[in-house]
Amino acid sequence: MMGSLMLQRQNFQEAKGQFDTVLDSDWTHLHANLLMGFFYKLTNWPEMSRKYFAIAKTKRMRDLGLLPPKSSIPKNFRTQSLEFKVDIIDWQKVKTIDEQLTQKENDLLFFDLIDFLLAKNVFGVADIALEFINDTSSVKFLMTLAQIRVLQTRYTDATTALDKLLGGHSND
Repeated sequence: MMGSLMLQRQNFQEAKGQFDTVLDSDWTHLHANLLMGFFYKLTNWPEMSRKYFAIAKTKRMRDLGLLPPKSSIPKNFRTQSLEFKVDIIDWQKVKTIDEQLTQKENDLLFFDLIDFLLAKNVFGVADIALEFINDTSSVKFLMTLAQIRVLQTRYTDATTALDKLLGGHSND
């Protein structure tokens, strides 16, 4: 909670400290990983942003049963032969496990975070999270957009979103 407030106020150093505290106790915490992804996005470090979004998405996929549970069987690396072959990887083209999350499930992940943030009136960071929603014509998106715009006192934008939601039946 404090980290998201610090992120909204662009106090990045304090926000990172708050997120690190949460992630030190539970490194798979959904909201903390998504907020850490926003932190790195805002500080122009896209690789780290992608890492934290991937952790959150993979966690969500495990919760939904789309991925098997993580194995806790210790590996004995002494008995495995290791061949160190170094390949240069273009990480922009690599498709990772977290990208197997469907657009609808991805939207639900970010809506979950937005609902959490709006319950705490952290609408600045919730507005950042809206950028990650794929289906921008859904009822949920338009209602959330209108709610955020009202909290930002941007009433004209809120009215525009509600007009889209009503399908142009603003006379009713």
